[in-house]
Amino acid sequence: MRVIRYLGRRIVAVIMMAVLCVGCGSEDTVISHQADTTMDPGVAEDEGMVDQGEGIEDMTPAVIVSLMIDGERYNVDTDANSTANAFFQKVSSEPLKLKMSDYGGFEKNAALPWELTTDGDEQITAKPGDIVLYQGNTLVILYEENTAGYTRIGSISEPLDVKDELFEKLKSGKDVDAEIMAEYTE
Repeated sequence: MRVIRYLGRRIVAVIMMAVLCVGCGSEDTVISHQADTTMDPGVAEDEGMVDQGEGIEDMTPAVIVSLMIDGERYNVDTDANSTANAFFQKVSSEPLKLKMSDYGGFEKNAALPWELTTDGDEQITAKPGDIVLYQGNTLVILYEENTAGYTRIGSISEPLDVKDELFEKLKSGKDVDAEIMAEYTE
């Protein structure tokens, strides 16, 4: 609907320019037109409208990932690698529900019901909020920094105060119920 309104405004602007040009009466008049790229004040640019010079909306599929921990939802930014793509493809068809346990005082982890092929875990320093796989079959959410052989798949993308509250909950030592889901836009 936003695309139709957007295109409609552009078509009206072009018709108005043509009417003004015809009405000006001089054949020597040259009108320069710069495309109107303004949008409805009620439609934010980050809501999916990308002007590609022709008023066409960017239709590249995107993945929106959510993580639920004990009933609270957190947004997740995904990493761009084949393992992350395979993982989020799997959870897009059916959300993954896990009981995650504390390990080492720096992470919560749980075995996956399936194994993913990885390009090989790399020795990386994962930061609090990173979501990684360990050996292709264990999902890990870090609440403290740790260096180990992991494959990055994403990170929690919330404001610092929200992440700090989550990390305190994860540090409690208690098991947590986690659910991770992905939805692809069209």
